[in-house]
Amino acid sequence: MFKVKILPRAEAQLKKLENNIQIKIVEMIDSLELTYYSNKYNISKLKGQEYTYRARLSNYRIFYFVDFRNKEITILYIKSRKRAYK
Repeated sequence: MFKVKILPRAEAQLKKLENNIQIKIVEMIDSLELTYYSNKYNISKLKGQEYTYRARLSNYRIFYFVDFRNKEITILYIKSRKRAYK
């Protein structure tokens, strides 16, 4: 079990999205409490970034950091696909 924290900037980005997308993203974040690498979502490790992952959900990307020692996941960013990799 992991404890999930959402950074204020990620929370602000989430609140700007449409309700149906918000619900899907919150469900995905809730699933991270059980495992940091769920098969249900397209998740991949970011190259060059130790313990940082990206989840694909529709046209949005959720970036998060996994602290295995403290069993914590920190949501860093929630961005549209267009802006995620700039």
